[in-house]
Amino acid sequence: MAYPNLSDSRNILKETHALVKKYFPHINVVSDGWVHYYKPQRYWEFRGPNKFRWYGQAENGYDAKRQGWTAYLKSKGMKV
Repeated sequence: MAYPNLSDSRNILKETHALVKKYFPHINVVSDGWVHYYKPQRYWEFRGPNKFRWYGQAENGYDAKRQGWTAYLKSKGMKV
């Protein structure tokens, strides 16, 4: 799902952060997960806890981080 502006993406990311904190209170969502944009290949990389990686396309950095955290939760068996 694409979000048209930074404000919407940021708000959705806040909701995702709340889910991560709910299931994994020991995780610091700010410092334990970050994103990097690979311009020539036009994709994002999310690096999360325990060497978790997600790669894909996103509208912006907030959207990429949301998708990364969502993928992390799904990898842990959570229904998001």
